Order: sequence, then C-alpha cells, then structure tokens
Amino acid sequence: MVGKLLKFAYGIKLIATWMIIPFILSLVPGLWNEFTTQYSTQEVTLVKESYSGYPDVYLAFDAEAGGKNYVGVHTPVTSKVGDTVTVVLRNGKYYLTPEDEATMNAYMTVPGRFLRITNNFLGYHVAGFAAALLISFILTFKKRKEIRSLRPILSKVTDIAGIVFSAGMSFALIYGVTAETLTALGIALIGMGAGIVYTAVFTFAWLVESALADS
Repeated sequence: MVGKLLKFAYGIKLIATWMIIPFILSLVPGLWNEFTTQYSTQEVTLVKESYSGYPDVYLAFDAEAGGKNYVGVHTPVTSKVGDTVTVVLRNGKYYLTPEDEATMNAYMTVPGRFLRITNNFLGYHVAGFAAALLISFILTFKKRKEIRSLRPILSKVTDIAGIVFSAGMSFALIYGVTAETLTALGIALIGMGAGIVYTAVFTFAWLVESALADS
C-alpha cells in the first residue's frame, strides 16, 4: 500500500510542478503592469443618476470634478445627487469607489498593490498546487529515481505533456495579463481550462497506474 501511495505521490509531484510554473511566470508581467499603472484618488460630485439596475446593491452616477466628467461612478444605495464621494482613478479614468480603507490601501499603497496582485495570480489554486508539490516532494524525495525507473513511460509522457500544456498555459495567462481585453481574457480562460484537463487526465492516469501496479 505504501508503494502505491508513493507512486501516486510522485505523479502528483510532476503534475503540480508543471502546473505551478504558468502562474509564477504570469506574476512577473502582472506586477510590471500593476506598477506601471497610475492610480490616484479624486473627490467627485454626483450630478446625475445614470444607472440603478441593482438598487439594493449600488447606484451609478455621472459625476464631475474640476471640470472633468466621470461616467458610471458606483456609490452606496444611500447616495444622492449633490453628494461628494472619493473615487480611485486608473490612469486618469474612473476605476472604482473604495468601500473601506483596506480597499483604498490595496490600490494606493505599494504593499497593498503587491499583495493584491500576488493574491490574484497566486491564489487558492496555486496554494493547492504548492501544497501538493511540497507534500509529494517530501514523500518521494528518497524514492524518486526508483519510482521513475518503475514507471518510465508514464513519467516521460507526464513531463512531455506538462511542458506542452505549461508553455501554452503560460502564454495564455501572460497574454491575458498584458493585453487586458475580452479576447485576451478568453484566451487566458482557455489556458486555464487546458491546465485543468491536463491535471485531471494525468491525476487519473497515475491513480489507475498506482492502484493496478504491484507494490
């Protein structure tokens, strides 16, 4: 039973290694894009309600400040024409209305911006891959060469497919980060989907191989 568990753990280590790489690579352009973007705050005056499709959640107003107009400013449902609210501008354009100080800090301070982007790119899914990688590495460290020699074909196929899927997923995520368009977002989601397929297929393959193999 222990032998089967170690074989499966080794397969998980290979899968997690290839799947964590795209997220780490996409973090670099993500941080670059974040810190070459200018955020600022501006107090604006609400002049006209423009949208109330979710009146129990938020309202949207046309607003102005210093002779400049801002469209679609989201505000609390208690807001009314004439109120003044503080908004966050992204490269001079309205981006969001911060709900609290923590949200403000996430866009207006260096540590907050770094943590926000890191969390976006290295979120729970990456934490899961990292945990799987760490645990499987510890379990198989002394037996990795022996396990690979027992399952050379599956190991090589997992690595080759991992390189292909990891490269494609890396391109998709990096393109999604740098282009910032709906098309780029769609490509990034396709890349994520491909990674899910790779993970599912080879996790199942290693599970079956480990279960059927002699210990």
